[in-house]
Amino acid sequence: MRTAGDLRNEAAPEASIPGSWTRWPLLYFWITAATGVLLRAMVFLPSWSGGYARLLHAHSHTALLGWAYTALILLLAARFLPPGEAGSRFFRVNWGLTQAAVLGMFAAFAVQGYGPYSIALSTVHILLSYSLGVWMWRRLKTGRRRGISVRFAQAALACMALSSAGPWALAWLGSHGLQASAGYRAALYFYLHFQYNGWLTLGLFAVLYAYLEERLIPFSRPLARIHLLLYTGMLPPAFLLSMLWAGLPPFWHGTAALAGLLQAAGAAAFWLLWRGIPGIGSYLFQGWAARLLRLSLLVWAAKMGLEAASALPALEALVFESRSVIVGYLHLVLLGFVSLFLLACWLQQGWLEGREASIAAGVLLLAAGLGLNELLLFLNGWLGWLGSRLIPWSNGLLAAASLLMLIGISLLLGAGCKRKAAAVPLPSSVPNSVPGESG
Repeated sequence: MRTAGDLRNEAAPEASIPGSWTRWPLLYFWITAATGVLLRAMVFLPSWSGGYARLLHAHSHTALLGWAYTALILLLAARFLPPGEAGSRFFRVNWGLTQAAVLGMFAAFAVQGYGPYSIALSTVHILLSYSLGVWMWRRLKTGRRRGISVRFAQAALACMALSSAGPWALAWLGSHGLQASAGYRAALYFYLHFQYNGWLTLGLFAVLYAYLEERLIPFSRPLARIHLLLYTGMLPPAFLLSMLWAGLPPFWHGTAALAGLLQAAGAAAFWLLWRGIPGIGSYLFQGWAARLLRLSLLVWAAKMGLEAASALPALEALVFESRSVIVGYLHLVLLGFVSLFLLACWLQQGWLEGREASIAAGVLLLAAGLGLNELLLFLNGWLGWLGSRLIPWSNGLLAAASLLMLIGISLLLGAGCKRKAAAVPLPSSVPNSVPGESG
């Protein structure tokens, strides 16, 4: 069994991320929130409704490929790249081209929707992600860290590449006029599944486990391996949970349900690990970063429960036919889990600075808007499923929820970005041994 002193000697300084880089993901987050307000406002402005579909595409692509993608890439780079690699020529060029592609995609989708320019720029983004994924994978294998966090990071990068099969299939189906086919819908869900449940989720847990390893916090390695093996091993069959609308045969329906249950068991292994760390609050995140982390993990637990419950035949119509529930789920994952987790890491890294009151107000407004948005969407979906009357003034309340989130994100963006990443200091004292290290 290794001691904390042994682990301390293995630690290495993190890669330094240029301060100007950390502003880009936050800008995309703000653009996502601002376009969300505009989309909600279009209900009250019929003259704008013609651009709704185009703006929706711009909004969703900026959220996923602008905010979430670039924010997670910077965190993985800070935690896993050797010092100096973040300033390498390849990474600088790839990063710059990615920002150009994201901004170009936003403009192209907003102006023309799906068209030659938006498709070309989306293709460029995919190719850039391929090259960056291979580059980072090689440095994970030869980098400064070994352990469970590296395996999560490798699985995340693999899912990022695998998810791109969805857009390639969409392009082929679209070119053959099959946009209304079941295959087109399946390709879209394939992409979202391996992005949300694969690339983003595994990447975030890679960062979290890296924090645990760097801070020399004792945790159960056997439970971490169970978390990794059950969750990643069941990712491919769990895609069937997104295909239940297609009327799968009983065998495949049962496979989907089993995959969901086993993934939930993997999540339970993580919660046992997390609860088994004594005094976790004093070792890891502090202040509002800690509050955001706890909230995001609670949302993740709710997400896992909802996905497992979606295999129940009685709920299939509610889950797959209610637009409110589908939109609510997508926002729950990308805003409630992914975005809150990313912001927790942003604060902990020292990439966001500002007065405590501004940060607190920003977090509370964002959480309040998110909570109101999810409550309205899921409740309206439930009421519609029951054939009951929807919540009065729902459109206005949803617009108000979007505005609250925009104001909150604006306050967080206004907190500013530090020039360099700030490493979290090691705890002044750690236990002498790491339970489960030899397991």
